[in-house]
Amino acid sequence: MTSSMPSDIAGVYYAVASHDGKYGMVPDVGDIKKTAEASVTASTDTTGVIISRTYAMKVPTLMTIAGRVFAIVRTEALNTAAANTGDAFRVNLYVQRNGTLLGSTNGPEHVPNSTTAVAYEDILIVDVPSTDFSAGDDFEVKVEVEVTSVDATNPGIQVTLKCDPATAGNELIFYLQVT
Repeated sequence: MTSSMPSDIAGVYYAVASHDGKYGMVPDVGDIKKTAEASVTASTDTTGVIISRTYAMKVPTLMTIAGRVFAIVRTEALNTAAANTGDAFRVNLYVQRNGTLLGSTNGPEHVPNSTTAVAYEDILIVDVPSTDFSAGDDFEVKVEVEVTSVDATNPGIQVTLKCDPATAGNELIFYLQVT
């Protein structure tokens, strides 16, 4: 879709939808600022959060922010002991003001059932309520990889959060649609 907007925001936009029925328009992925770090891998045989990353932007002045935060999150997962349907994980997205939760969503559960890496891509969308920020406050987006269940007989799952902007297809992408 080509937009008919002022030249500073004109371009190619795509319709995206999350697993929980939220949707929106985001610019071409090539135009979205990406994180600057390497992908991270963790493994476990117990439930809980195994990867957590918080990205923060300083708010320059007193302002009220409301809207949506979109995240395009790519992961890979595999079973470390044996292929099974008992090991599962999901990606969670949180939006915070100075560590205080403003909104969140949990992605769908993924079950790799394989000892070789299985790739996943989630589009997560969080609605941000109208919130007052002071100069110097942090507008934070937090991504977590959470192991939600482990197999009783052969527990063990390894997950990689793709967040490497230098490798095509491994980017962790955020788009802020705020006013």
